[in-house]
Amino acid sequence: MTKGTSISDHVMKMKRHLDHLESLGHPVPLQLATDTILNSLSEDYKPFVINYNMNNMEKSIAELHSMLKTADLNIGTKNKTKDVLMVRDGGVKKKHGHGGTSKGKGPVQAIPSAPKVKPNKARSENRCFTCNEVGHWRQNCPKRHEADM
Repeated sequence: MTKGTSISDHVMKMKRHLDHLESLGHPVPLQLATDTILNSLSEDYKPFVINYNMNNMEKSIAELHSMLKTADLNIGTKNKTKDVLMVRDGGVKKKHGHGGTSKGKGPVQAIPSAPKVKPNKARSENRCFTCNEVGHWRQNCPKRHEADM
């Protein structure tokens, strides 16, 4: 297949050759016919041929023709359009912190952070918030449960 030739014309020409061989008494198996058509394609169809062979597709000549027409549309759009690399003016702009103020709300005040408590601290070292005794937590405080009853 030469560049600029229609894929439909090429497949139909190959089909006529295969039909002629059959009329002479030498029928070509479908797998060989498919391989013949795929190997006769131009370099533009190389990704299609690789994909077809990798997926072990077994299609009829008509189905292959349809798939090649779809591939031709995709190949045609790649050749007609040029890739464009766009560069923004001024380079990449990095976002920085707010700088101490928010939009129209005055200066941002720092919120004091709570004291950090070690998460794996044993219960025996913790103090209860209700009775301030060591050895249990507020949810298990005996004085709290007495007050609830």
